[in-house]
Amino acid sequence: MNKILIAWLMLPFAASANEVDAYCRLTKVQANAQSLVLSAPKVFLSMGSTQSQDNVASMGISQSLSDKIQAKLIEKIADNKCKIYSTNQSIEDSLKFLNNKVLLSQIQAQTPLLIEALNLAEQNLYLEKKLFDSQNGTLRELTEAYRDRDDIRASISFNEQQRSVLQNTPNVDIQNNLKEQIAASEIAKSNIAYLTSKLNTTAGWDVIGSTGLKRELESGTNKAFVSLNMYWSLGEPKSSKAAALVEELTRDYLKQQYDSTGNAFLRLVHSTQGVLAAEKDINTSLMQQIQSNSEMLARVNTISTVEANRARNLLQIKQKVLRANWVASNVKLKELNEWLSINEVNK
Repeated sequence: MNKILIAWLMLPFAASANEVDAYCRLTKVQANAQSLVLSAPKVFLSMGSTQSQDNVASMGISQSLSDKIQAKLIEKIADNKCKIYSTNQSIEDSLKFLNNKVLLSQIQAQTPLLIEALNLAEQNLYLEKKLFDSQNGTLRELTEAYRDRDDIRASISFNEQQRSVLQNTPNVDIQNNLKEQIAASEIAKSNIAYLTSKLNTTAGWDVIGSTGLKRELESGTNKAFVSLNMYWSLGEPKSSKAAALVEELTRDYLKQQYDSTGNAFLRLVHSTQGVLAAEKDINTSLMQQIQSNSEMLARVNTISTVEANRARNLLQIKQKVLRANWVASNVKLKELNEWLSINEVNK
């Protein structure tokens, strides 16, 4: 158990809700800084000569349709980035801290029974001391009584050390459906890839509406004007066709990427299935030991000798420890089964 705990505690702590909020605010403000410039009308002023007129000053306001669309795309990209960050934090918490959550539940169920076992061990130690002082007990039996007491006390202390660390890790919801969250995250990632490509293709065309005033500087004549300018890149059709493929290619890439959240989730499911199978064997073994111990206790209870009393005390202590471990195993089986019933990939 120690090695498992050390491995779990080496995992980094998860981001807080405040961190997610801060990231989303930052991302949206950065997007606004760009989109507000693009979406706003532009004031222009020009001076010069044309083929038909000399010394003409023009001023007015113009609006680009392409820029308006780009501004909307930038805002959508920011929204998807925020969604990915928020969703991924929940997913990563479950991937990193599921085992911690299960272990903490085991400790909470196991510790009260270990305390009961410790009380029995303390009573047994007291009796062994009296027997040893009265020369009716041996040093070996007294030493075993000390060892039993100290082993149980060490287990309780170790549980408390684990609890003090694990209680500071995120509270992972066993009912959390990671499959749905991962699917939503991967859709958002694909959307970002597509929207980014769409942003590039939108720069391949534009429709600009302008209105303003022209002034002939020599004559002082003013004339209002309205104009509509359009341009279109000959490469825009091929660019749009390539952009249409990006979303599907991104999803395929995420499936193939070893370190993707989806593949990490699949590995967690498979490893959890293996842990569950092993825990079922452990649970069966503990149940068999409890039954065997109960049978021996029943036999010893029919005998009233000093040796029988000593054996009864040791068997009662052992029974409490076995039941503590069995209860902890049951908790682990319950929570892992519950998690797998929601998240197994073949459902």
